[in-house]
Amino acid sequence: MELKAYSTANSIAQEVLGAIRTVTAFSGQSIEGNRYEKSLTEGKSIGIRKGFMLGVTQALMNIFLYGGIAIIFWYGPYLIRNECHNYSAGSWIVVCFQFQFQFDK
Repeated sequence: MELKAYSTANSIAQEVLGAIRTVTAFSGQSIEGNRYEKSLTEGKSIGIRKGFMLGVTQALMNIFLYGGIAIIFWYGPYLIRNECHNYSAGSWIVVCFQFQFQFDK
């Protein structure tokens, strides 16, 4: 949609430059300028929305990834301290690296 809006603005500019005498003769500069500005404004607003959505998506992905790592670094040593017979430091390291490599793919 963003590319379509910018291509519309480009076609308006090419049209006006190609027929500059006709546009000037009929005093169409303001009309064509408004059409061009509207297309550029539409492309800009679409680009801003796209950037916002990409930022929100990236932020959520980082929250889940680093939140999971934080839980591993908090809960793993807790289990090692309190349930020594079931968990060891080695098993915690294995879980930690498996979680990290799962999200790096």
